[in-house]
This record gives sequence, structure tokens and C-alpha cells, in this order.
Amino acid sequence: MTPTVPGMAMQRLQPALALLRANAAEADRSGTLPRENVAALRAAGAFRWSLSKALGGDELGATEKVDLAAALGRADLCTFWIFGNYDSHTWDLSGHNAEPWPGAHALLAAETAFCGTVAPIPGSVADGDELVINGRFGFITGWRDATWMRANVLLPGPAPEAPADSTSRFHLRVAHIPLDRPEVTIEKTWDAVGLRASQTDTAVIEGLRIPYANSTPYTFDPVRLAPDFGAPSPAYREPGWALSNARLGAALAGCGMEAFDRAVEYTAGGAANQTGQAPARFPGVRACMADAYIELAAALAAQRGTAAASDRRAALCEPWTAADEAAVWGMGAATTQAVLRAVEQLALALGGTGAQRSLPFERHFRDIRTGAMHLGVHPNLVRDRVNAWLFPGLK
Repeated sequence: MTPTVPGMAMQRLQPALALLRANAAEADRSGTLPRENVAALRAAGAFRWSLSKALGGDELGATEKVDLAAALGRADLCTFWIFGNYDSHTWDLSGHNAEPWPGAHALLAAETAFCGTVAPIPGSVADGDELVINGRFGFITGWRDATWMRANVLLPGPAPEAPADSTSRFHLRVAHIPLDRPEVTIEKTWDAVGLRASQTDTAVIEGLRIPYANSTPYTFDPVRLAPDFGAPSPAYREPGWALSNARLGAALAGCGMEAFDRAVEYTAGGAANQTGQAPARFPGVRACMADAYIELAAALAAQRGTAAASDRRAALCEPWTAADEAAVWGMGAATTQAVLRAVEQLALALGGTGAQRSLPFERHFRDIRTGAMHLGVHPNLVRDRVNAWLFPGLK
């Protein structure tokens, strides 16, 4: 494997970024992501970014991945939406010293995409050395280009790893489910305002039997943060960069910067319908543009700063703490809220022009608004995560 040096991943990504940008408008119109987008990411080595070196990956640091996420968001937020899910799955698979499920090595070597859902779904049962999977698994992003789905399932009784005297009624496992089986059907339920080509639909699974070994225990954050948690490197102890979707905030900011650049071109060179003058001649328009830039630039700088602190701790083998985790979760939400404020300012600067579908702003605004609803950056969920650290004694 070619050694990874700072900047190499970004250099390799450039042809893919050009392709994603060229395909974005048509993908939004048709609601279907071109398969060549995923192929271009594979050619750029993107499926190895978060994979551990032990599994043949690049094991990139947090700062570099923030920059890559922002670049993908600039080119096409919808493609990042799909890729971000795959990337989180490979990160999570890498976060254990334990052997992956049977067949995982071949799958990872082929750099095949994953999709998945994180909500625990009831209805599945253990039957000897098999799992019988049942249920409706919603929001499985990118299923059309995926071979496997990772899904949380609730199984009756205590976990096999639990103490013998455990009285738990259910336990949570992560099942690795092949999508090419007849027991798996896809219902196209995604009818969103933005991110229209993200293929975020519903998998209906009825009576699918898989080996029990093709599932793994769900790793709760306190377990991952414990000093004795087995991980191939210190970076995989900290859950925030994948599971809180903090990098989604960076991708949203990248999309916001793309909208900002297009707005600068329009306001500096266009002619307002009512006056015949460039919109930027008006102080109110300039004020809105400046406010939008400040929000976006500060958000990206804060993202990189938080990521750099993460990389420093990993390099020094310092332990992750609950406070570090809360900071990463908070950064994802704070960045997202800053991007939403920025696009509001851009909308004020552009006026009614920004609503025209013939211009790129409308798609960027829709994609950002939809992306901001993701639970990983939604303030309601993030507040709960931060408060769990601030008030650990409250139940």
C-alpha cells in the first residue's frame, strides 16, 4: 500500500470532485445518484480513509478528514451524504482489535460500499447459531450502490457477553446484512425537499437468516472511552468523529461556501431587476454577504481546531474523555447552526433571485436545510449528549 502523506488524499480526490460537481444538478433533477460518482470515490481511495491500517486502510486523522468532508460538500452534498454513511461504517469496523465478521476482509478489500440504519429495530430473534432478521429499516442511505447493510437489531434476552445473572429483557447487536437476498426488498420512501438523490429509502426484511457470527455487540460510547477498550490505535477510542457525524457539519459548511462563492459572483457582476445595478452596490447586500462569510469561515476554522486537538491527543496517546466527546458532538451542531444562519443571510442578499431554480442557490439551500435535520447534528439530540456529560448524576 502506498504510504499516505498529508495532502495526498486531497490530491487524489480532485478528479472525483470535478465529476461530482458536473453531475450534481442532473442528479438532483432525476433523484438518482450516478453510479460513476461512487466509482470515482473508490478510484480516489476514499473508502480507505477511515479504515484502520490493520485492515488495509489509510487511517487518516481528523483534521484531514474535515478538509475532505468540506471539499466533498462543496462539490455535491448529496454524494457526501451517501459517502459519509459508508465512511462511518468502515471507521466503526476498524475500532476494535477483535476479528471482523466472516467475509469482512474480502468485502473491505473490494472497497464495497455499506449502508445502514442506527435505530434499534425490534422483531429479530436468535435461533441457535443464526439470526432471523425481521423489520422495516428506514433511512438506509445509498442502498443502490451498497452490497451490505449494517443495522441495529433488538434481540430478546441478555447479550451473550453479559454476566450470567443478567436479567435484561433485550440486547442490542449490529447485524451485517447482505442486500442481494430475496428476503430483502426496498421501498422507495424518500421524498425529501433536498438531498433528493441520496437514495435514503426503507429496507423491508422478512425472515432473513444470517449466521449469528455475522453480528457484533453494539459498542456504547462509555465502553469505547474506557481505558481498557481494545482499539488498533488511540484515534479509534473516540466515537465523535464518526458516530456524532461531526464531519457532516464540515460538509454542510463546504456546501455553504459553494453557495457563498456563487452569490459573490452574482452580486458583484449581476444587475438587480429593479435598478439595473450590481446588487453589491447596496450596503444592505454587502452586510448580508459579510455576515454569511463570517459565519462560514469561523465554523470551518472551529471544526479544524477541534479536529487538530483530536489528532494531537491521538498522537500523544492521551486518553479520550467524556468532555472531548461532548466537544465533538457540540462542534457538529454548532457548525450546522452557523451554516443555517449563513444561508439565511445569503437569501437576504439575493432576494427573490435566490429562489429561481435556474440558478444554483436553490439546490444548495434545499440540501443544507435537509442535511441540518440529521440527528447527528440536530440540536435536540446533541443537547442530550452534552448534558449527559454536564449532569452525569441525572436519570
